[in-house]
Formats: sequence, C-alpha cells, structure tokens
Amino acid sequence: MLRLLLVCFDDFIPTWRNYEQVIPMNVLALVTQGCVVYHLDGQRFEVQKGEVLFIPKGTNRAAQNDESGPHQKFTVLFDYETEGALSIPVLGPRTANRLRIRYFDYLKTRFTQLYQEYQGTGSLAQLISLNLLQEILLLVSREAELNDVSPIQLTLAKKIESYLMANYRQSIGIKQLSELIERSPNYTSSLFKDVTGQSPIQFIHNLRISEARRLLLHSNMTVPEISQHLGYYDVSHFIRMFKKMTMTTPTRFRARNEGNIW
Repeated sequence: MLRLLLVCFDDFIPTWRNYEQVIPMNVLALVTQGCVVYHLDGQRFEVQKGEVLFIPKGTNRAAQNDESGPHQKFTVLFDYETEGALSIPVLGPRTANRLRIRYFDYLKTRFTQLYQEYQGTGSLAQLISLNLLQEILLLVSREAELNDVSPIQLTLAKKIESYLMANYRQSIGIKQLSELIERSPNYTSSLFKDVTGQSPIQFIHNLRISEARRLLLHSNMTVPEISQHLGYYDVSHFIRMFKKMTMTTPTRFRARNEGNIW
C-alpha cells in the first residue's frame, strides 16, 4: 500500500541543497531542466534532464546543484508496505536506481498532474494523487524493462509518440499512424501499447485531459472553449472524458483548485 507524503517542484533555486542524512522515506525525482548531484551511500549520481532517480528509504543522502547552475525537478516523497510493493518492480531492489526516460515528455505531464492534485484538498484529490503516483511508478518500472524491446521497436514507438505529442488536438486514426511508420494498423497498435502500456487513443486522451487541467488553472477559457480547443467538438463528451480520468467535472476542478496556481 502506497502512502504519499509530499510532492515538491524545485524551480531553479540558486541555493538548493539537501544536507547529509539517512532518509526516513522513499524519494522519486524527475529532473526537467539542468543537472542535480546526489551522494547516496557514498556513491555519486549526476542526474540530468530526462532522467529519474529512485532513492529507497534508509539511504544516506546528500545533494546539491551541479556546478553548471540551478536545476528544475519534481520530487515525490512516499512510503509503502513491502507486501504491496511486489507488483511495482522499481520498488523491489533496495538500492538507488537512475534511469534515462525514453518517454520523458509524457512522464513529465504525469508528474505535473500529480503536483497539481497534491495542492488540492479533499478525499478525491488524495485518491487521484495516489493513483497518479502508482501510475508513475509503473511507468518508471516499464522504462527499466525496455531493454527487452528492440531498438527498431523503440524508434518506431518514439516516432508515433512524437507525432501524437505534436498533433493530439487533431483527429488521429490508427491508419494514419500505421502509414507514418509504414507498418500494418494491427502491428502499429500492438507495438505502441507494448512499449508504452497505452493504446494510441488512450495516450491522446491523457494528453488532452492534462492540457485541459492546465488551461482550467491558468487561463480564462470556458469549458466549451477548452473542449473545442482540444478537439472535443461535443462538450458533453469532453466532460465525460474529464470526469472519467480525474473523478470530477471541469467546473468543479477549476473551483476546487482556484488559488493553487504555480
């Protein structure tokens, strides 16, 4: 069972550092800009943009900005019961683990959503935050297992991901994606799900709803305007998708998070 303790966003803090201590919780950090230097049980880790670092509870940790300057990163502090951790591979080894993330842009959206939800109040925000943490840990575990995927499969999946990231507001069909990588529609769909854990349409909806959350917090656009902007031309369909993925409506999400702008 996971227990979320804290979610932080360090945004280019000139004097940032963690003094040496044995940490009483687990830490998961995603560096989004710059570089951070960690000293973990006497070993030096230079964690750069696009990399994630898992630090297990009980590690002797110290950290500071790299000599090149301040950094930007998300950090999640959490605890878990050993029995419940068996289904999340990255939590198995009790040593620090640094990974280069192949699907950095998407993982960054999940950390961003987790940070936003953590700022909210109420039982729903707590439940959504825990679900997001579990998803992030599973995505990181999948990254650790991608060594079993061939380079050509990774290249093709990355090509699809880049296309979806750039065009997710448009209507995109599997035939269009299959033509992009010059493979059959069935192969294209299976490939993307095997590598990312999601179908292309699920990936698109996640991107759209993540952007909807950002617009609800950082713009004056109305719900119908956001729906149209993101390619949901039926507002009721947009609201249903938003509620399915966040457990609340766009209007309630905006009202609940007013003032939690970062």
